[in-house]
Amino acid sequence: MKKILIFILIALLILSGCTPKKGDDTVQENDPRLADRTQNAEYLETDEYYYWRGDGCPYLMYYDKSTDQSGVLCARADCMHNNDPDCWGNIMSVGTALTMLNGRLYWVGEYNEGEKYYISIMSMNPDSSERRLERKLDLPDNVIPHKYFFHHGELYIYSRFSNVRDGVPSYIEALYVTSIDNKEIRTVFEREIPPLEGSGMEFKFIGDSVYYYINSSSENGDGFDYEFYRYDIPSGNEEPLFNLEGNFTVYGFWPEGEDILISTVDNETYLSGFYRVRNGQMQLISDFADEEGFYVFPRVSDGIVYTTASSEEISVINIWIKDWEGNTLYKGLLPMGFLDGTEPEFIGFSSDWGDKNAVFFDHEVGMEDGSVMHYLVRYDIMEGGLAEELLISEASYN
Repeated sequence: MKKILIFILIALLILSGCTPKKGDDTVQENDPRLADRTQNAEYLETDEYYYWRGDGCPYLMYYDKSTDQSGVLCARADCMHNNDPDCWGNIMSVGTALTMLNGRLYWVGEYNEGEKYYISIMSMNPDSSERRLERKLDLPDNVIPHKYFFHHGELYIYSRFSNVRDGVPSYIEALYVTSIDNKEIRTVFEREIPPLEGSGMEFKFIGDSVYYYINSSSENGDGFDYEFYRYDIPSGNEEPLFNLEGNFTVYGFWPEGEDILISTVDNETYLSGFYRVRNGQMQLISDFADEEGFYVFPRVSDGIVYTTASSEEISVINIWIKDWEGNTLYKGLLPMGFLDGTEPEFIGFSSDWGDKNAVFFDHEVGMEDGSVMHYLVRYDIMEGGLAEELLISEASYN
């Protein structure tokens, strides 16, 4: 009789969906690991859960750390989560802005009224219930969003806008900030640049500061010039930090006290390097020169810098992880146990980030039947190597 009751309880738990419970009053700051490493994906980590939507995937997923359960974040009892536009897990997200405020999940997504869709600030309980429109963004015509970031309870918008002044084309690159319940848009930074000049911005939101760099093509055309800034949120003041120029490309950065840590690739040798910038001067910490593999695109994350090297075999990828002092934490194969039994057509990294405890990869995998899957995998950094744990998998749009 006891065994029968146990089976009934297990069945009820499975049918209930086991989605996260409603949250308490918390304010989740922007995760600086993610600002330059997630494209159109969503990721949020709390003490109890991972929330994730892969780039190009329809549903927001969850992973419960205490039970190792995962699934579509949908508390609707009769939902099959199968191409259902009314599934509560389909948040119509436009990417990179998922956060937790006052016990609710907030994001930027599409809100529809009839046949019209509006980019809006949305929210819901952590179990997907009680979804509501906070406000339509109603942005001015000269604000064309490329990325969104929630920080300190406000929404930051990175914008690039094509412009014509006196018959001469150019475009405006800017960072704006607005409140959840107030339509006022304030300018953090704004500049006009020539149409043929390569450019870009990357950001780190840490405490009361927004750190960012602006890059533009160097005069001799062999690289980029980088201007680093810090924006003080309470005062609204912008502080120029330093400029860097040279025959290299910056692939990541992280503020550490008065210094900035940056990872680069030399534009001639393609050698990856890791530097500390102090008083505007670059000091080499370590490089990734290796006779057995070509390590590219070094990423700086919380306490670590890491880079990968591919091979002729699709599923064979090497990773090299170092700490900020240049010591190797792990160098070797990136485990791919989650691919057992499959023969993928291609493998890519849609997003990745990490710290001294673990690195996370959003693997984008093309299958033989033409479908695309995303796998969120955590790799714990151990003395003996990397311990692989598949957290969530999700199918991309066809």
